Amino acid sequence: MKEKIIAFMRGRNGTDQLYVATLIAYFIVLFLSRYLYPNIMSALMTLLIIVAVFRIFSKNIQKRQQENRQYLYLVNKVKRFFKKLTQRMKDLPTKRYRKCSNCAVVLRLDRKIGTNQVVCPRCGHRFNVVIKW
Repeated sequence: MKEKIIAFMRGRNGTDQLYVATLIAYFIVLFLSRYLYPNIMSALMTLLIIVAVFRIFSKNIQKRQQENRQYLYLVNKVKRFFKKLTQRMKDLPTKRYRKCSNCAVVLRLDRKIGTNQVVCPRCGHRFNVVIKW
């Protein structure tokens, strides 16, 4: 029996990260369906399961891998945003972040209250930064 399943799945996409995210979305919608619009949520759950099953059994592996790469790119972009945000929160007592007026790169500066002259390491532009608190 195991060999038949392996033979059937040969040349098909199988599970990937986007499949797992689809299942997680299904369970979130399942939870929400108890409280919000059960008919609409039921239709959405059906759609999510159909998409998940379609992705598993699809023979167009290249297209499914491209979709998974796009999903991972988006997820990593969101993760990087929140990582930067948490780093800024941790640095709040000792650092300030300002953009270079020439090349718009974000500089991480020591918290020295007053007017400070800064040299951008990327473009070499000198400019003044005012840090109030």
